[in-house]
Amino acid sequence: MLLGSIGLVGAVVLWKSWAGVDNAEQESAETVPVIVADRFLPAYSPLKNKGLVIRNFPAHFVPPGAFRSFSELAGENGQPRFASVAGLPEGQPLTRALVMDLSQNRGLSSILGPGRVAVSFAADRIQGVGGWIQPGDHIAIYKVFHHSDAALQAKRATELLFSAAEVVAVDHHRVGAVVPETKDDAAEGDMNIITVSMNPVQAGALLEARTQGSLTVALRALGDDAPIEVGHE
Repeated sequence: MLLGSIGLVGAVVLWKSWAGVDNAEQESAETVPVIVADRFLPAYSPLKNKGLVIRNFPAHFVPPGAFRSFSELAGENGQPRFASVAGLPEGQPLTRALVMDLSQNRGLSSILGPGRVAVSFAADRIQGVGGWIQPGDHIAIYKVFHHSDAALQAKRATELLFSAAEVVAVDHHRVGAVVPETKDDAAEGDMNIITVSMNPVQAGALLEARTQGSLTVALRALGDDAPIEVGHE
């Protein structure tokens, strides 16, 4: 009789253990999409598709406030709505505790990371890619200047200054703000003030270049910030 009772208790315990394993496997099989950092992202980086990926997490491991789709990160005009408030290591799930809403921070300084400064220059509609440059874009910046060769003949030269400068504002419209569409009737001589984020050394080089010649820009493809290699004569 005692042996029978022990056997019954053992069977119940074993059945509960199997049931627990089945439930755990079922829970682990239930996954939800979560946005995570695909590489290290510095603090105050505007958050966009580049540098972020969607991975499936077990439902019971999803951190509170996790972002689950890229549409949650986009503002009204498709520009980044959020920026990181701290450096995000690779694999870090993106949650609302780790971001700031750019629409609630109107000052340009709120989106500049440590060691970064904002510097501006003027470009007319032709030099500014027809007015199509918007905050969040990456641009190549060139200096156009005159110099004399050995025969003292004046020549015009173009020099690449920066291959992928990040635009944080155009005129008074910064990253995360709604940028009005370009007016078709705007005069071609209208000037745009382009503001880029740089380190202080780069900013000094750009300010010096402003005094030595005119600046012109080229718009980089979306997500393309690789260095440009150019040949010199």
